[in-house]
Amino acid sequence: MRLKPSQANDRLRHQQGLSLFELIITLLVVGIVTATVTALVVTAFDRIQFNERFGQDVRAAESCYETILAIHEGNAWSIVPGSGGDPEPWQACGPCGPDEADSCPADWTEITNTDGWVDSTETEELLNACSVPAIPSSNGNFECRGVSLAGDRATQFRIPIRGNNNLELVIPID
Repeated sequence: MRLKPSQANDRLRHQQGLSLFELIITLLVVGIVTATVTALVVTAFDRIQFNERFGQDVRAAESCYETILAIHEGNAWSIVPGSGGDPEPWQACGPCGPDEADSCPADWTEITNTDGWVDSTETEELLNACSVPAIPSSNGNFECRGVSLAGDRATQFRIPIRGNNNLELVIPID
């Protein structure tokens, strides 16, 4: 059986192997795929590291939150002398009138030192760890302000995590 000229050319071509053009195209495709996979792997590792650091920041903020809550529930705040029983955070964070929500300051007070807020030195060290974050946040540091909730006095704390993320805690004063 005789082959047609087009079939003969195809058979001859298969026996000769790849042409230079086909080899270049193949290498180009392999290079593009390799570069894409490498970029994806680098991005994935970067994302994993970011998530781990963010998780550490969240745990640190939760620790501050729990410290403040434990101090409040244990009635361990230092009392300001001559204030009628007002705790230190209330005075430091901008107190407002007990029945006047409008008299509360809208601005946050940045806290860089919590010395004297509690009587226990161990607790004070934990609280100071909140006011001096290991990684400064772009939205500020540990902050507080006096607020009035339904006529009750309270102190609102804002604990930065990272970026615009933060934890907020409101504790009643009275």
